[in-house]
Amino acid sequence: YTQRLYIDGVQVDSASRSGRIRSGSGYLRIGEEAPGGGDQFPGLIDRVRVFSDAMSSSEVQAAAGL
Repeated sequence: YTQRLYIDGVQVDSASRSGRIRSGSGYLRIGEEAPGGGDQFPGLIDRVRVFSDAMSSSEVQAAAGL
């Protein structure tokens, strides 16, 4: 599968992945690789949305209000 990153409805990055998407009862971390891991996003993140299904580019744009 392909993991895609969108900012304001515009795809800015993607990466090919294999295997299953993990799920569990742990925390979802946005902007930090792991607790104390040192890899942290150096800015502000707001209005994050997580969807349970894969979306097309046009669906992402519609969700972003574009």
